[in-house]
Amino acid sequence: MQAQAAPGRPWAAVVGLSLDQLVAWGVLYYSYSVLSVPIARDLGVATSTVAAAFSGSLLVSALLAPRVGRLLDRKGARPVLLYGAVIGPVALGGLAAAQQELPLLLAFAGLGVAQALSLYEPAFRAVVDWFPAAEQRTKALLVLTAIAGFASTVFLPLTAACLDEFGWRRTVLMLATLTAAVTLAIRLALPPPARGALTRGPAPRPFRASASNMSRSLSGGFALQSFAATGATICLVWQFVERGETLAGAASIAGLAGASQVPGRLLLSPLSSAVPTDIRLPLLLVVQGIALVALAVLSGPALIVAVIAFGAAAGVMTLERATVVVELFGRESFGAANGQLASGALLARAAAPFAVELLHGIVSYTVVLGWLAMCLLVGSAIVGVALRARRRLASDRRGDA
Repeated sequence: MQAQAAPGRPWAAVVGLSLDQLVAWGVLYYSYSVLSVPIARDLGVATSTVAAAFSGSLLVSALLAPRVGRLLDRKGARPVLLYGAVIGPVALGGLAAAQQELPLLLAFAGLGVAQALSLYEPAFRAVVDWFPAAEQRTKALLVLTAIAGFASTVFLPLTAACLDEFGWRRTVLMLATLTAAVTLAIRLALPPPARGALTRGPAPRPFRASASNMSRSLSGGFALQSFAATGATICLVWQFVERGETLAGAASIAGLAGASQVPGRLLLSPLSSAVPTDIRLPLLLVVQGIALVALAVLSGPALIVAVIAFGAAAGVMTLERATVVVELFGRESFGAANGQLASGALLARAAAPFAVELLHGIVSYTVVLGWLAMCLLVGSAIVGVALRARRRLASDRRGDA
């Protein structure tokens, strides 16, 4: 008999975990966009050096993703998230104390470990554990990602305001304190998984299908989307500054991309009913690419519309990937499968900060955005081919049956 989540408590846990993810994403990921240039100036290094350190953190997170995914399937999300709640603030403290390049690199490597243990992959596993029923699970993932989607909206302006008032080191220490207080309290209170949600013994190997062209193509398309979305997040604030905005104004405009993820995700259900997956997912990448081109060339109200369109489409992609993984590999193997599929996207995300800053050493951020838009269009074509192959495979199996 299928396990059912106990009423009441899992939904309270979803709200708590959503606030947890709001803070975790805001501090461990988005705050870098504001802090990168002040850190480089204070340490007397190139911004590309700081970008390489941040890329290193994302690389660490990517390399850990498959192992963390298998651990999630065996132990559940709560212990993994608790490790992240401890390591994140410690790494931030190390960053605040860094005076040279090596301590800087080590602190960012610690942040990469915290990201692997704290962000969406373990949070999604917790939701999958709590809600065996697909309809409830989809609603819970929507609540989680809708609230967490405000991370950049809250933390870009907040980090910029603290930076102006206290300097980058004290700002980082304040963010570390906030992260420790919020994440430890919430994660200690998380409920256990629903009965039967975890695997027994060694984790299964659900990802044998990754050897097929379909799975490799899907992973490659997600990787290009992750690379472009991360690159855009990294450079949006400073692209607006380059065009004459103040830091506070640029952070507020860029933060709209996070806020717009929420209405985008609310549209997922009607969009799913109206548009098939093999059309919907490539279309979302195309919308993001067009929005980045618009961001590069437009100004005024049209610029705001482009930011909102980009954020809304990017926000839907987060939910889409989780849904596809559950559909293909099931609840019991979700952690391992998601970790394997996410590793390509995380590796691409890791390369983005350094690649963006390296390219910006040659061209303007406007050109960088155009380049990222091309990545999205190529990714759209790849994802479209992969999903059409998946539909043909499912049709062939039904025919054989």
